[in-house]
Amino acid sequence: KIFCYWNSFVYWGTYRASATFGGHSWLRKKNGELENIGTEDLPRYVYNHAVPAMREWWIKTAVDLVSEVDSDGNPVFDGIFIDKTADPRDAMTDDHRQMITELAERL
Repeated sequence: KIFCYWNSFVYWGTYRASATFGGHSWLRKKNGELENIGTEDLPRYVYNHAVPAMREWWIKTAVDLVSEVDSDGNPVFDGIFIDKTADPRDAMTDDHRQMITELAERL
């Protein structure tokens, strides 16, 4: 089985879909800097779940990923693994929770 990995908290930027991500959808610190939980050399920015367009992009991208088929019409992925859905170290906002719920309903 092959599962697609899709993080609900941190932007990894490794899928083709990443090219369509709007930079306005990053979580920012109070001083306006992007929230980076990675390093300077390998940044890992955090989604801003309060932005409706970001949540819709994230959901649509996940649905598109698991809907991909190969040249024979076979699914590329057998399923999807959504990371950061209930990490006690990270406070989940209602918007974050709702985004995951909406994805489950669409799949």
